[in-house]
Amino acid sequence: MFFTLARDAVVKRIVFAASCSAYGDTDAEKLSEEMLPLPQNPYAVQKYVGELCARAFLKNYSIETVSLRFFNVYGPRQSSQGAYAPVIPIFIEAKKSGKMLPVVGTGEQTRDFVHVRDIARGLIFARVSKNVGDGEVINLGTGIETSINKIAELVGGEVTHLPARKEMLRACADNSLAKKVLDWEPEISIEEGIRKM
Repeated sequence: MFFTLARDAVVKRIVFAASCSAYGDTDAEKLSEEMLPLPQNPYAVQKYVGELCARAFLKNYSIETVSLRFFNVYGPRQSSQGAYAPVIPIFIEAKKSGKMLPVVGTGEQTRDFVHVRDIARGLIFARVSKNVGDGEVINLGTGIETSINKIAELVGGEVTHLPARKEMLRACADNSLAKKVLDWEPEISIEEGIRKM
């Protein structure tokens, strides 16, 4: 495990790439770090266990740690393949291929889409900030809820609806802690990000 490798290499701080999937399905308007995690699939469980490992390494080996819960990351060169393939590259690939955009369920489910450049800035800020390193968990999201139907509209093209599946119906970050302790705010809107892709 990379935590052990970091310890053996005498790393001063670990910045762990966590996930908003740790929250599980909730009706909360904004997902806050103070909420009880309820991961509901193997990916989410693994990410949450990573957060617990980060805290354990802080306590047992005095390695500074901070876990950043990424919301729905998107950006250039993102794959449209795999079990957890993100919707934006799937839609863009469909459009390029002249196919209809595959919307799962009603398309009214929402996500907090955050551009990879903003995530990269957050990682750098967490690495150098003097305000973190004590096992904190911090959301990195825009704080803006966007429906899958809106994403389809921004990408453009005809849509086809696929059967609904068990998934979070909404996800939107409370990013006030990131603003406070990392001095981080997202800079790229979903409209600009998709236009550039």
